[in-house]
Amino acid sequence: MHVFLLLEILIIICKIESSFLDVDKDSYYMPYIQWAYEKKIINGIGNGLFAPEQPVSREQMAVIMDNYAEILGFTLPENDQEKTFADSDKIAAYAKEAVSHLQIAGVINGKNGNLFDPRGLTNRAESSAVLRRFIEMVIGKDKI
Repeated sequence: MHVFLLLEILIIICKIESSFLDVDKDSYYMPYIQWAYEKKIINGIGNGLFAPEQPVSREQMAVIMDNYAEILGFTLPENDQEKTFADSDKIAAYAKEAVSHLQIAGVINGKNGNLFDPRGLTNRAESSAVLRRFIEMVIGKDKI
């Protein structure tokens, strides 16, 4: 709570504005979206829009995590062989490298039938699993 309040004070003092037309300056998530945008973790969906209420796809999650690793200066390990998913031709060009990095590192997995399901929406369980694996790699399993 204390850190949240410090961020709120910073927002007021610095008059942080949203770079996205559809992210209201008074929304609780605006400073987090803005921070991620400024760090080049996220880009939005184009035309100055972010679509904050839109669910995140599996390929988008991969790009976000890969970008986050990059700003941390963390090189994802090569723990596995690269898989060619049965639906790899459906992975958007902008996401192919990120999906590969995270799959080889063991952060993200495919689904039944050797599918990645790139446009499938993430759920809490998938997001939690990806975040846990990522955190374990960055800080070590023994420190969690």
